[in-house]
Amino acid sequence: MKDTIYWIFGVALILFFNLNEIEKKENYFKGIIKDNLKVLVLVEFISNFKSFNLVIEIISVIIIFFFSIVSAFTENDSTKTRENKLSQTVLTIYGLAALVFSVIEIIQNFDEFATIDNLKSLLLSPIFTILFIPFMYLLGLYMVYEIFFIRIKHIHRDQKKLSQFVVRQILWKCNFSLKKVRIMSKELKIALMNDKTEFKYAINEILVTGKQTINY
Repeated sequence: MKDTIYWIFGVALILFFNLNEIEKKENYFKGIIKDNLKVLVLVEFISNFKSFNLVIEIISVIIIFFFSIVSAFTENDSTKTRENKLSQTVLTIYGLAALVFSVIEIIQNFDEFATIDNLKSLLLSPIFTILFIPFMYLLGLYMVYEIFFIRIKHIHRDQKKLSQFVVRQILWKCNFSLKKVRIMSKELKIALMNDKTEFKYAINEILVTGKQTINY
């Protein structure tokens, strides 16, 4: 339960709040997988090995959750550098303190550390994160599609049928490919086309070459 709570507030919610980065970063999900396979995961597990009484554990979860959220919201905001540094400092101090206490505990009670239950606990967070990625992918794909279609509908606000045609064609060609949707969203100018045949040709050209060259 403790590991699950830490994963929800320390990993899942952070990923959820940073989901808007999916449109900007091409290797967003590869980065998540790499982060879960790093040595840092083992260090974090060791840091969480030492258990305190229930009151301290609850306070710790609240502190981690609060400063993790602050860090996530201020990470890419140049006007919130002070808040970001403060949250990172608090999290670092807490992490180092937990690591020191845990290492001391492991040295004194190594037999209690090297168990199957602890191995399961170590693997819990990476497995949860990997299983969480399909949901994040679909949600991110929906968000990118939604932003793209809002722009298209705005361009063709007086031509509802043409707008619906463009949306259907993009859905048909891109389907579940986030990469293709990103490529299409960068070539928004093709949505200005009024000729359906030219539009179909332009979509195919963009998805093959990565850019649109037809003059209109």
